[in-house]
Amino acid sequence: ARLLETPAFALTALFLPVVTGLYASRRIGELSRTYKTITRWIFSVVFPCALFTVLFSREILFIMFGEVYAAGAAALGVLAFGFIVYTFMDTVRSMLECIAKTRLILYNTVATSALNLSLNFALIPLFGVVGAALATTTSYFFWGLLAFVEVYAYTRLHPCSRAYWQPTAAALIAITLFFLSKPFLPALSSLVFLLQLSLLLFLGIAFLGVYAGLFLALRGLQKEDIELLEAVERKTGVKLGFLKRFAG
Repeated sequence: ARLLETPAFALTALFLPVVTGLYASRRIGELSRTYKTITRWIFSVVFPCALFTVLFSREILFIMFGEVYAAGAAALGVLAFGFIVYTFMDTVRSMLECIAKTRLILYNTVATSALNLSLNFALIPLFGVVGAALATTTSYFFWGLLAFVEVYAYTRLHPCSRAYWQPTAAALIAITLFFLSKPFLPALSSLVFLLQLSLLLFLGIAFLGVYAGLFLALRGLQKEDIELLEAVERKTGVKLGFLKRFAG
């Protein structure tokens, strides 16, 4: 499930130096657009990947670890939703660094750790490994909520916008199509390991292809995307010409 963090790590590495510079120069309007755009980018990548992980959670665990671990499919599905929240709030946590409120990060972490420990004690005896996953997911949501409220209290900025409907709709349509086609796929237990892995990789690539096509068809790219790419170029010196031309 932690692999879902990878896009957030990559994008946040670009996000933090850009927004820190904007905040230092008091360009609040541009800061707000950047904040919303990067958060939407992270959501647009992580949300469909998490849905795919939920739908094929048993197959992923079966291929990677064996049949015994496939029993943890429900826990993986719960954790996948937890990481949607965790990665969506990654830019919110970065904003706390940007506005020099790192002590709040410490307080949030301590509070969330205490909540996580308490929930594990309460839920694991009742639900086993799924209870542990629920505890982790709830803790991520709590951390994100704290950071969201704190950033808004200090800056009056938030990452929400109407532009989230395109990636949400594209991901839900794509996962529905794959859900309906899943019963027609061959049973993994009847295939050798290389064929199992190849099938899973093919399904993942096909799903992302369908999602990307729907995302573009719904006009998911915004003019702010090009503006942000230009800001990243100026701040980091990394040339992003191909991405700018594609977004255009």
